[in-house]
Amino acid sequence: MTKRTNHNQSTNTQSEQYQMQDQYEYVQDHRSHQNTGAQQEPIPAVPNASQAHAAQKSVKRSKQRRFSRTFSKLLVMLAVVTIALIVAISTVFRLDEIVIHGRESKSSEEIVMASGLVRGRNVLFVKEEDVRSEIAKDHTLIFLGMQKEYPNKIHLSIEERKNVAVMQWAGMRYMLDDDAMVMSENSSLEDPVSLPLIIGFKVNYVTVGQQLMVNIKRQIDAYQAIMLELYEQMISDMITEINLADEDNIYLMTVYGTSIKLGDESNMMKKIALVKSFSAYMRQFGDSKGYLDVSSGTECRFKSET
Repeated sequence: MTKRTNHNQSTNTQSEQYQMQDQYEYVQDHRSHQNTGAQQEPIPAVPNASQAHAAQKSVKRSKQRRFSRTFSKLLVMLAVVTIALIVAISTVFRLDEIVIHGRESKSSEEIVMASGLVRGRNVLFVKEEDVRSEIAKDHTLIFLGMQKEYPNKIHLSIEERKNVAVMQWAGMRYMLDDDAMVMSENSSLEDPVSLPLIIGFKVNYVTVGQQLMVNIKRQIDAYQAIMLELYEQMISDMITEINLADEDNIYLMTVYGTSIKLGDESNMMKKIALVKSFSAYMRQFGDSKGYLDVSSGTECRFKSET
């Protein structure tokens, strides 16, 4: 009874072992079939250091080639633009016309020659300060301004200096403009000149083309103020003589025989206006010879010679 029991137990144990072993083999076989049926993704290979370095160099060379091609294209475009600009500058902006404003007695050709401008010159490279400097060499001209009208025209504004008075010194006759610029000299003192004669300048030296140099600057200031107002108020042709010997007691002489006391150089606009008004009034009566005092700048006092 005991042996049979032991035999049965042994048989059962072997059977369980076979079952467990068979089940394990089945599970393993089942997994094997599942893995075989599925599509497995390949595992990428990890590159080594030399392969990575070679790849980096390849990428770098590729970038350099792209940059080189792009840079070459830019250079070509820049060269084309530069050539186009050079052609435009040398052809389109060639100076073709010079317009002179303010010309009176001088010809346009004389003024253009004095300016240093040459037709065909590049307008873009013409500088106003250069033109001013060239015109300043001609003392008969005053440069007022320059304007460019693109592509090929330049406007020049000038003023011509005029002879407005005459002065005698050291046996010579000198023509002056309204700024006391010495315009010209002449050795003849007998030729008639229909300009006011300036008397009393304390001359230091005289040079044609330069402003008159005197020892007392107030004389120049007074001269400039008088000439300005005589021309502004249009009575310059009425004056035959200006005496500046005493800068505090300046005198004028008119063609009508009136001696006019101006005093100093102050309030010159009002003083000349009084002279103009009085002269027009006295001409109506036909008696203007005498002595007129307008030195106050507010009233005039007349004393007739008769």
